[in-house]
Formats: sequence, C-alpha cells, structure tokens
Amino acid sequence: MDLNSRELADEVLRTIPLVTRKVAADLRKSAPNMKLAHIGLLTIIAQSPHSLSELADLHAASMPTMSKTITTIENLGWVARIRSDSDRRIVMIEATPAGKAALRKVHELAIAPIEEALDSLTATQRQKLSAGLKILRETIANSSSEQGKESPASASFADRNGQ
Repeated sequence: MDLNSRELADEVLRTIPLVTRKVAADLRKSAPNMKLAHIGLLTIIAQSPHSLSELADLHAASMPTMSKTITTIENLGWVARIRSDSDRRIVMIEATPAGKAALRKVHELAIAPIEEALDSLTATQRQKLSAGLKILRETIANSSSEQGKESPASASFADRNGQ
C-alpha cells in the first residue's frame, strides 16, 4: 500500500488530536491544575530562560496573552521572573525547582496511559512505530516553515531533563 503525502498528512492530523485528547483527559483526572498549554510552555522554559517576547513568538501568541499565561504559572510557583544579567531592562522567565518537579510529575501521569495502550503492540509493531515517529518528527522539524525553530519540546523528556 503506497500512500501519497496528502493521505499521510491526513493520517497525522487525525492521530495527533487523538493522542492530545487522551493525555489531556488523563491529566484532567489526575492533575486538574495542570493544563497542556502550561506544560508545553513550561517544557520550553525548563530548557533555558526565555524573555516574554521570545515565548510569545514561539507560541504565536500576543504579548498580553503570554503575560497572562506566565502570571498563571508563576502563581503556581512553576516559573520566576528574573532580570537579565546582560541587560537589566529584560526580564527572563525561568523554571523553578517546583516547575521542574511538576514537569516530571506530568510526564509520569501522561506517559502511563499511553504506555499501557502501547503494551499490546508486538516488538515489530513497536519498532515500526518508533521509526515512523522519528521520521515524522525529523520531517516536520526540517520543513521549510520550521527550519531553525525546533522546540526543546521535540527532544525526549529524558534528554530535556538530563535523565
């Protein structure tokens, strides 16, 4: 069966929301104060401090929206606003130890039900799925619209957290 790019793109667009809905539903049950948008943002911030404008650009959000989101996760104790050493006018957003702990917790909460679903796969199916996901991630990361913009979120959780 030879699929064309459009059919594959359609399959990707049908699969991603399914995975996202599953993760979001499980998080709502296990950790109601953790929102996927906050976790995605915190994942990027945990890699290295970013300015508010950098975060707004990365998420294609307005500055007021990003500021409100940062305030929300700051109130949860997950991030702190720190003045830049190189330019005191710039405020950097960095993850706190509590924020990094929240990321570890959410990773465990999110991975468990997906791991359970994947338990039914054979070794061959697992290898094929892994290879396909790697190809998809690399293809999207190397597409012209994403060139040079690979997010830290695309690295594995273990790679991002030194595990």
